[in-house]
Amino acid sequence: MSAPESGYAFPWEKEAMQGAEMPDGLSIHDQPAYLSLRTVYHDFHEKRLRRETASAEKRRILAAWD
Repeated sequence: MSAPESGYAFPWEKEAMQGAEMPDGLSIHDQPAYLSLRTVYHDFHEKRLRRETASAEKRRILAAWD
């Protein structure tokens, strides 16, 4: 999957990064990816994950989602 023009790998990534509630209408396939990515961003911002670890986890989420 190629990244959209927004620069985000997922169409709803900005919302996940901001910690927003899961958007209505996400498919059953997108829901666990959204929740996982939101958790990675939260843990990164709370300094529970280093940038390298958060990036690696995001890549794994993307690979599973794609």
